Amino acid sequence: MESNLQLEKRRAERDAAEYKQRALRYDFTFVSKFKANPASAMIGSPTGSPRKVNV
Repeated sequence: MESNLQLEKRRAERDAAEYKQRALRYDFTFVSKFKANPASAMIGSPTGSPRKVNV
């Protein structure tokens, strides 16, 4: 029984490390795109000057 627990623990740790790597890779990609072209990196961001919105 303990060996199954150890296997599950290792699998969970491996999955967590893989998830962290994916998140870091995504963050790095976003930052790189933002530095290359700040206006297009953000979805829905205005390309010109901001407009005043009447509420």
